[in-house]
Amino acid sequence: MILRSADGGKKWETQAVCAKIQIDLYRVYGGGAEFWAVGLGGIILRTAADGKNWEIQSSGTEFGLHSVFGIGTELWAVGDNGAILHTAGKGEKWETYSS
Repeated sequence: MILRSADGGKKWETQAVCAKIQIDLYRVYGGGAEFWAVGLGGIILRTAADGKNWEIQSSGTEFGLHSVFGIGTELWAVGDNGAILHTAGKGEKWETYSS
């Protein structure tokens, strides 16, 4: 489940996430117009605009991802078994690295 507040946390709304996703999500990162969420099974979700619709991105890993963060226009995700993923831009293609 992903919740969103547009009023500083006074009221929260459940956001539409693909119905087939039944996986724990651990971290959300973003700001402005785009956000990403990561979780078990290597799931990466992305939303643009107001966060009402989320799409699955192909991560290339099945390891659980526990954090996602950005530096400039680049994104990094890290998780189980030393999984490290990187993308430039909007995350259409994630590269996997070993630690």
